[in-house]
Amino acid sequence: MGFNFVAVPYDITCKRTNSRDIMAVSRDCIVRNLTRSGLEVHLLGFTTVDELVGYQDNPKVKSVDTGVPIVYGMNLKRLDEPWDFKKDNPTMDQMLSFQDFIDEGSTRHAIGPMDRMSAIYYNIAYLRKILGSV
Repeated sequence: MGFNFVAVPYDITCKRTNSRDIMAVSRDCIVRNLTRSGLEVHLLGFTTVDELVGYQDNPKVKSVDTGVPIVYGMNLKRLDEPWDFKKDNPTMDQMLSFQDFIDEGSTRHAIGPMDRMSAIYYNIAYLRKILGSV
């Protein structure tokens, strides 16, 4: 069809209520077939860190975009700790409003915006470190 680059969503061939592991295996099968045929791939979101690490040996997987490091950081969670991020709602729908983000009294833990920013930066740096060029 004349294109050489395709974006593949995390929930391709799956329901968003499926487990993240099932989504990861499903997308991995599709990505590997696409890249074997010569196409380059952009990943839309991710399901597990292990899934992304698995693409490091595939030079045809060129990029990924995701809001998970941000949503997790907003809730003071780190991607290198056990996590239970749900994929049944789009990541964007799980983000805090700007007012909740900056309002130190908006949560029961009185989390401030700098705490959240620190966690967000940590998560982004963590992904960059483990993924290298992906």
